[in-house]
Amino acid sequence: MVQEGRPPHTAVREWLIFTVAVLVLGAVLAYLGYHEWRRVGEREEQRLFTQAELTHDMIALQVDVIGTTLSNIRADLPPGWETRQEAQALLTDRFRTLVSAMANLRTISILDSSGKSVGSSHEAITGQDLHEREYFQLVKKSPNPDILYVGPPFLTSLGVWTMTLSRAIIGENGEFAGVITASLDPKIFRIVLSSVRYASDVWASLAHGDGLLFLLEPDRSDISGRNLAVPGSFFTRHMESGQESSVGEGIVHATKEHRLVALHTIQPFLLRMDKPLVVAMARDVTAIYATWKRDQIVHAMVYALLVISGYLVLLFRRRHMRKAQRAAEIVREQVRMLREKLESFFEISPDMLCIMDIEGRFFKLNPSWQKMSGYPLETLTNAVLYEYLHPEDVDATRAAMSGLSRKDAVSSFCNRFLRPDGSYRYIEWHAASRGEYVFAAARDVTERRETELQLHVMAYHDRLTGLPNRALFFDRFSQAISGAKRGKKRVGLLFVDLDGFKMVNDQFGHDAGDAVLKAVARRFSETVRATDTVARTGGDEFLIVLPDLGDPEEAAVVARKLLAAACGRIAVSDDLECSVGASIGISIYPDHGEDTDALLVAADAAMYQSKNGGKNRYVFFDMSPHAESEIPLPDILDEKHLVGVVVIDEQHRKQAGLVAKLREAVNKKENEERIDHLFVELYDFTQFHFATEHSLMTKHEYPGILSHDRAHRYLLKELSRFRSEMSQGGDSFLFTTLEHWLLQHILSEDKPLGAYLAQKRDSGESREP
Repeated sequence: MVQEGRPPHTAVREWLIFTVAVLVLGAVLAYLGYHEWRRVGEREEQRLFTQAELTHDMIALQVDVIGTTLSNIRADLPPGWETRQEAQALLTDRFRTLVSAMANLRTISILDSSGKSVGSSHEAITGQDLHEREYFQLVKKSPNPDILYVGPPFLTSLGVWTMTLSRAIIGENGEFAGVITASLDPKIFRIVLSSVRYASDVWASLAHGDGLLFLLEPDRSDISGRNLAVPGSFFTRHMESGQESSVGEGIVHATKEHRLVALHTIQPFLLRMDKPLVVAMARDVTAIYATWKRDQIVHAMVYALLVISGYLVLLFRRRHMRKAQRAAEIVREQVRMLREKLESFFEISPDMLCIMDIEGRFFKLNPSWQKMSGYPLETLTNAVLYEYLHPEDVDATRAAMSGLSRKDAVSSFCNRFLRPDGSYRYIEWHAASRGEYVFAAARDVTERRETELQLHVMAYHDRLTGLPNRALFFDRFSQAISGAKRGKKRVGLLFVDLDGFKMVNDQFGHDAGDAVLKAVARRFSETVRATDTVARTGGDEFLIVLPDLGDPEEAAVVARKLLAAACGRIAVSDDLECSVGASIGISIYPDHGEDTDALLVAADAAMYQSKNGGKNRYVFFDMSPHAESEIPLPDILDEKHLVGVVVIDEQHRKQAGLVAKLREAVNKKENEERIDHLFVELYDFTQFHFATEHSLMTKHEYPGILSHDRAHRYLLKELSRFRSEMSQGGDSFLFTTLEHWLLQHILSEDKPLGAYLAQKRDSGESREP
């Protein structure tokens, strides 16, 4: 007998529909959960990697300063420092002054060839026999004056972990003569590590290249000095990879914690460290996925509620429907209840869920859309998606929707959604189509995209002024020339050098100089067109690209505006103003050259003609003194550059010769190893030359020694920058700049020093030649 009520095949169909719906909903939730899990992990890897790279830069700067300080001390060693008490007393006073001024140092000591401390900033160390100390034996085994020796961490007698940086002292006959060493103050490095921790469960560490742990922040004194170089550890895998940076997840050897770890090796090329340092940033994996786990629990509970509710509803109807009409009514009622529960899930989901047709018209949206967009749901319902998109994103979105009409799923597609206040939010979409409808889940990723854009800006813009840096300048300059070739237009290049900027730095300090540079950069940017490019390439030099010129006179109009902008008074503090001028050189494509290199050299030459002609003016490049398209390398030293001190003049000639050799190697495209060798030779000789001048100034009590030494430090920094920028293009321009750098220093700093020494010699106070 057939039971009165609902036909059996109807019940089977409903159970089948319920099962399929449960499976589809479970699959969607699993897919969204997995995608979010991957996104959380990738975002955290990027954050850790960025913080490790930032830590690398800050610690490398500290090591560079200490290494340079040790080199300067070694270069200034007085005769007889090993035995003369007055020389040792002088060294001890200098060490104490340096340690009190440099917060990153605990002690500075100098040891003779036997390992005896003949001078130290710490009185208790002076006179001790330290030949058994590892940092002394490390240098003595293979003394090299160019190497910065990084000693492994050790525990001091005061119970403090420290490391040493040392340089070898070589005697006149090339023999090992001693060691100059500095121990690091861990407090400063702890401050650096603490500053990059962006969450309470993040820790940062610094380890020696041999694997010994130096510091861990927050402090874990029980594991300081632990050897990390064990098989399978993050440290070992990172060092074996040979890569500068690495990231991974697993159990940390030192702390036995499950962590996501980013490592970065610190070993700058110019420091020539015998051992690297390794910085690590790590975060607890459980904390990383805590928010994700909480969301998944909510989703699972809602899903379980829906499944259980649906099962109970169908079971109840199966047992209690007796009559066909009553069964139909109860079926409709229960379907309505199920729809309400599904609606509840739709309402509480943190993601922005929607249903629309293939033309982009919204039929249904959940409340998350109102929170993100700022529009009431009534406004968005029946509206078309494209009406709210950024104009630049419409075509790409239409193409994605076209793919959906072919049954292709869309994943991680981004566009910009307009809010009522006129701002845009970045939206990431995951969508699939079923028949004529599109089912989509979206998420606001504006914060992530802005972080990515900020990282891009940092890579291609000057950090002080925010202007394009050299890398971005060359890209835009090349594009402007390519566009001019196609459109048969001209491109103007203005090389601007500020007049009187050095005097501002010397008189008011570098903070005032930075304020002037930022003010001039802002004025220049406001003066030119939106299509023009204002770039800062270092120091007080600016390059300005003027694309699509019809006549060279248009460049002259811009130059006059720039001169007027530069000359205005500039407030560098609440009660202090100063002013600068500008000298501008102009070259025009294709009148003065057809490539970036030739145009840069031409504009640079015109700028120096402008400066020599009275400053605060502009000059177009004049091709008449030069050959067709080549600007020959001049003999850069002549009689006006003679200082009158034999040793200085001889060293200037050797410097000029090294610059010429390096330029010839680059022009002949010799291998990188040869070019690196020549550059290191030029850098090392320049350091030696500056040490010679410092010794003369100290010996004869030159009143301008502070300014002169400050110029030396700045020029060495610029010389390092030349090497890093040689691969970016404009080699001829860089070498021309390098030659001007050398000549200008001779005229502005060395000539007054030579006159002072000559006056001393004529008065009988000095016997210097």
